[in-house]
Amino acid sequence: MIRLGAVRPHWMGLTFGLFLLVVLGGALLSTQAPRSAAALANQPPMPTPGLPGPGVAVPGPQGIPAIQPHAALAASSGPHFTEADVRQYFATHPYAAQSVPSAPVPVIVSIQFLPASQVSALLQGESMGVPDTTLLCLVRLSGTFEAFSPPLLLPGTPTPAPFHETVEVFDAHTGNLLIG
Repeated sequence: MIRLGAVRPHWMGLTFGLFLLVVLGGALLSTQAPRSAAALANQPPMPTPGLPGPGVAVPGPQGIPAIQPHAALAASSGPHFTEADVRQYFATHPYAAQSVPSAPVPVIVSIQFLPASQVSALLQGESMGVPDTTLLCLVRLSGTFEAFSPPLLLPGTPTPAPFHETVEVFDAHTGNLLIG
């Protein structure tokens, strides 16, 4: 028969080590000079790693690369790709909203090149994430779509209903997909 006092399980050693770490760590922290609430309040907020601080502009184009702009059109203030480029993109790329597999291929209803402020107004105030004067390409699609759903729905959660119209928005200069 083995007595508990004779054999110490390995977790007891780990527990004791953790206890020492907490006690010694607390002792080290208590040796620092105490700081007043006013001193803490006047400190600037700690930046989040990888994110710019407040008021810092994010460099570079917004969105996900999608339509390849034409170098010949880059000097103009108009769009840097054509309606034909948009149609070619949709012929070769999947739609952002999942098309229902048994449904016909979605159809492009309209392609409009508009300033971001107008696109935002047409989409009930949806933010485009770019300045209001940025030229955008608004593409309206018709078909049968289903929203992306989590891989595992909770019991009792209804399956999202299919919808029949959707939009995708591209930056008219970079060709990047902003909303889709």
